[in-house]
Amino acid sequence: MIGSDLHHCILTLVERKSGFAIIKKLASRTADSVNLAALDAIKKHQGNFKTITFDNGTEFHGYKVLEQQFPLKGYFATPYHSWERGSNGNLNGLIRQYIPKRVSMEAVTQTYCDAVARRLNFRPRKRHGYKSPQEIYYGSHKPLHFDLELRWFLVYDYMLSPKNRESAKQSEGFNYFVSNLKKWLYAGIYSDA
Repeated sequence: MIGSDLHHCILTLVERKSGFAIIKKLASRTADSVNLAALDAIKKHQGNFKTITFDNGTEFHGYKVLEQQFPLKGYFATPYHSWERGSNGNLNGLIRQYIPKRVSMEAVTQTYCDAVARRLNFRPRKRHGYKSPQEIYYGSHKPLHFDLELRWFLVYDYMLSPKNRESAKQSEGFNYFVSNLKKWLYAGIYSDA
């Protein structure tokens, strides 16, 4: 996706079956920049990439580097056949809810891209029986509160450890966090019920 200034852009990757999104901010609209971002994404999700269907832009002409470094096959969509990349077109439409058209992407950061991807990956989809792409992609069906309870006990153990107790008492931010953690956890657990 390209911003209004035609220089700043983002790379969007979507896994077709689950709709799991990966969004990377690009330094520029060049093949080298795209390859660096794609290499980073593929390394993090290495076993899950088998094929990639590229757009026909010149920024994707370095696809051979990806094919040489990873066991995947690259394809190019036929020009003017947008239906060959329907999953990516749908993802780009969802991203436009957070980054509208005719807006420069100069201020968009990788942190913001990660936040958008996280929101989209945790958004339930009708096509998956209202499961999120995150659940489908990773196959995790554990309830949310189980993970939150685990985090609470980890923080509680950290507080009770004699080594960390003194430094925790001196940290005002940490004390605020711990004093409100239980309230936040219960709000998170029971808000979905």
